[in-house]
Amino acid sequence: MPRSAGVPASIAKPTGASLVDQLMAGLQPQPPDPEDVDLAARTAFGEARGDPASLLGVIATILNRQRQGQWGDTVQEVVQAPKQYSSWNPEDPNRKKMLAKSAIAHPEFADIQEQVLSLMQGETADPTGGAEFYFNPDTAQPQWDFGKLEPTVKLGRHQFYKRKRRKKSSAA
Repeated sequence: MPRSAGVPASIAKPTGASLVDQLMAGLQPQPPDPEDVDLAARTAFGEARGDPASLLGVIATILNRQRQGQWGDTVQEVVQAPKQYSSWNPEDPNRKKMLAKSAIAHPEFADIQEQVLSLMQGETADPTGGAEFYFNPDTAQPQWDFGKLEPTVKLGRHQFYKRKRRKKSSAA
């Protein structure tokens, strides 16, 4: 998906390697791309605004998914993967609020951006234990195969999950 698909021109820009990728490659880490920070913050704002305990968890799922690469290699590809972060779905009522210029004036937004930066720079640990999925049981009942997922933590109104890892069988 092109970087600019569905994103205002003011926040559509290619990104470089993630901080984790840079560290693993032995490179001098570069500061997080401001566009990635903005996209992750807008996504968390759209997904968990008004639920401060859940915000950091939502951000962590974005970064966990980016590291794994299954949902995309960039923050934009991850957050805009079809039917993944509901606030990006065209029919979701939070989409307009999330993309509006007024979002950045919202009292929570600056704090959300700080949380994104803190996680991206490794200053804050992932509070989800590596979660890739979450939902608010009061508002959604996803059709997931919960047999393949393990709950990691409940933060605020959201329950977080990660895929169960296959146990390595030992040869006799």
